[in-house]
Amino acid sequence: MVREALADAGLALTSLNIRNLTGRKADSDEHDLAYNLRQLEWDIHLGRALGLSSINTKGGERTDEALADLIEGVNTLLNKIPDISLILGNQKDNR
Repeated sequence: MVREALADAGLALTSLNIRNLTGRKADSDEHDLAYNLRQLEWDIHLGRALGLSSINTKGGERTDEALADLIEGVNTLLNKIPDISLILGNQKDNR
């Protein structure tokens, strides 16, 4: 339905912003990288269903744990879903 509506309007999506790769559960802030990655995989597959191959995400807080989760998470996602481009952005007040 969404794909048809976009096509009928002559629009094409170029990328999709998905939830952040924080290594944490959104509803409890509990550290659970595997759970966060499952959420991101679902978001990526939604983007692929819309015909996208470029997906935008950001990391978490500026901590050693969040950086380690970002590195491990990006590697995991790109190994599991190799036909996407993962575009990493920065957050406000984060380098």
